[in-house]
Amino acid sequence: MSHSSEPTEGRPRRRRRIMLGVVGLALLLAVGGGVWAWSMWSQLDNITRFQLGEAPGANSLSRPQPAPDAEAVTVLLAGVDHGQRGDLEEMLASGQWEEGTFRSDTIMVVHLPADRSRATLVSIPRDSWVRVPGEGEEKINAAFSSGGPSLLHTTVEQLIDLRIDHVMVIDWDGFRGITEAVGSVRLGGEDRGPDEALRYVRERKSLPDGDLDRVERQQAYLVSLLSALRQQGTWNSPVSLTRTVQSLDDFLSVDSGLTNRALVSLGWSSRGVTPDRLDAVTAPVTGFDTVEGQSIVRLDTRATRTLFDRIVRGSR
Repeated sequence: MSHSSEPTEGRPRRRRRIMLGVVGLALLLAVGGGVWAWSMWSQLDNITRFQLGEAPGANSLSRPQPAPDAEAVTVLLAGVDHGQRGDLEEMLASGQWEEGTFRSDTIMVVHLPADRSRATLVSIPRDSWVRVPGEGEEKINAAFSSGGPSLLHTTVEQLIDLRIDHVMVIDWDGFRGITEAVGSVRLGGEDRGPDEALRYVRERKSLPDGDLDRVERQQAYLVSLLSALRQQGTWNSPVSLTRTVQSLDDFLSVDSGLTNRALVSLGWSSRGVTPDRLDAVTAPVTGFDTVEGQSIVRLDTRATRTLFDRIVRGSR
């Protein structure tokens, strides 16, 4: 086993230009911009739901405490970079997870306080070296590959020491259709079409900070896409909004606790979270390393837990 490291600052890397990020897109699309969602109830039925069961190897673990305020909500977002969407939907809905079929290349935790006055999104690099229940120490994205949403849910809960209320699984390939609808998105100073935009957000090896830079690109892509939807008046047009909500099942699956009513309620209660009320950061890291030939990210676990503690107590 060999090790090498490049120290980085042990504090969160702020994304100051993030608007509504992943949760904004998922929730705003899911609720149809608020009032219109009530007329699109049947469209939300098409979203794939899955059960969050007890992950293998987690039966001896106690779940962390929830946020102090019972009305607060914490959501785990898992972005899957894989083209076989139909197989993923079927596997999620059936609860029969086939190990190694899919991997999660994007992992984010969103916390909404009880008063919905703001939101905080924390990205966890996919190459983070963590303890995966029943598997030992692995990259965190191995949790999704080995045990699907349930194992990733348990792994992240144990990592951040905070109970997670819901899980959303997002397929990057499914965003192609929405990007086609807006024509292009502005990324890296250029207007990029659907295929070029997806190549841009998937790139990692050529970037100076690899996984960390990729996280920034993914967030920027979602921000640009959401901005384009807003600029084209999607939220104010029943026709455009209906078409957009109909595309949800192309890229979004949620746990069974997020019923239509729960999605609409969550989105409606969060309507006041404007761009200047959302903060997006990356979990603190201490550096990069190599373990058995794998390039990994070393998380500062103590600082990460402190970060989440401050977030849920409103003291960031």
